[in-house]
Amino acid sequence: MKVYELFGVCVYKFFSILFVILFLPFLSYADSNSIHLNKSQQKFIQKNKTIKFVYDPNWKPFEWQNTQKEYKGIIADIIKLLELKSGLKFEPVHTQSWKESVLKVKKDEVPMFSAIGVTQERNEELFFSKKEIFSSPYVLVSRHGDDFLDGCDSAVGKRVAAIESSTIENILKTQRPDIPFSTLKNIEEGFEKLHSNAIDVLVVNEISARYYLKQYGYEKLKIAYRTKFSLDLRIAVKRSYDKHLIEIIDNSLGT
Repeated sequence: MKVYELFGVCVYKFFSILFVILFLPFLSYADSNSIHLNKSQQKFIQKNKTIKFVYDPNWKPFEWQNTQKEYKGIIADIIKLLELKSGLKFEPVHTQSWKESVLKVKKDEVPMFSAIGVTQERNEELFFSKKEIFSSPYVLVSRHGDDFLDGCDSAVGKRVAAIESSTIENILKTQRPDIPFSTLKNIEEGFEKLHSNAIDVLVVNEISARYYLKQYGYEKLKIAYRTKFSLDLRIAVKRSYDKHLIEIIDNSLGT
């Protein structure tokens, strides 16, 4: 095993341990009989044993599709626990990109996101779980030697990039319209472009940033600044879908 691969395994194990600590109460009661369901919710489960959902296929360490086209990651583990607790079966719908996943929900092809950040626009179309399943601040990633002491203000006039269809894309558009930015397909592309001097700043959540810095050994790159913006992940269901699903998810998450 190569050094950078070993590093990646260690980082993923660290976040997996963190996940277990955060969800220890949830793990302790991962039993379908431990939640209270009313009659209409019970009928929903009887009629809808399998629920399809979309996810981000390239978003380590949160979730990704491996070479065997299997759904993996911290959020994948949460979904498995949700199955044990709710009695439902969740089936991942594989896509090539996060943008494609978002479009599938918009077109009513799939009713559920495994995890997604809350925005005003999304709130008009989605029911979100009451409980956050993970939270991470957004950071500015840059090359060593580039200073961003004034945070986002220092990014004005720089070549800034974010992931397309992501939560931070919406945040930057609404809260920092003074910062023009380009969008990229995924985080991996962002780090490659930053490493090759094609962009100056990548805005991404801190957990993913630290994972990629360790996993791929980007020695020339660094986390330059932690912003006031945060990625607060919640499970989400299309508002046009049966509301019983989000109610069962909330019960299963202990809300």
